[in-house]
Amino acid sequence: MARVHLPITVLDPDGVPVNGASVTVRRRSDNSLVNLYAAETGGSAVANPASTDSTGRVDRWMERQAVKMTVTATGMTTYDEYWDGVPAGDGTIDTAYVANSSITKAKLATDALNGYLKLAVAADLVAKFGHNTTGGWAGANFNEGTITHGLGRTPLYVIGAAEKINTSTPGVSAVVFSPSTFTSTTFAFRVQTADEAVTSAVCNFWWLAVG
Repeated sequence: MARVHLPITVLDPDGVPVNGASVTVRRRSDNSLVNLYAAETGGSAVANPASTDSTGRVDRWMERQAVKMTVTATGMTTYDEYWDGVPAGDGTIDTAYVANSSITKAKLATDALNGYLKLAVAADLVAKFGHNTTGGWAGANFNEGTITHGLGRTPLYVIGAAEKINTSTPGVSAVVFSPSTFTSTTFAFRVQTADEAVTSAVCNFWWLAVG
């Protein structure tokens, strides 16, 4: 678990930093003393309570967590400050912040607050993509066929984009995938052109199936 620096500065009522104030750091979950360290990494735990320096700060580190910091100083009323440690520069997430099994497929699929990541179904969505080449057109403005997608389930959506026909024929006006043709193994496609006299076109297109 990564460490964070204690985020406290003790000031007197006039706003002057207090040197030598005592700061006791306790874990909010069970009120136990937190291990404090002199550096961001390495070393053994040091004294808790810790003391402020001439700037009113405590130059100590702790593992990130939710804590209560109790401040005691001569001539001042003892007070508490509460703080939640956040992920540090290592970019990891501690189990104290995201407990095991707290994020489930069902929650991603149904939680009302999860509008951005919401899945269509509780099971993981999967996707497959591929490239297809059609040819042998003769006097028609379309070509049809089927593709084996490899999803292992019936796709919810299939989209595609044409790459080219060939240099001597018009461009593709549409690549169509009809949901009524979707099965757990295949889907049908229809590639449409604007020229009914195509005789030997070769059309390359990419497809993406999500299920």
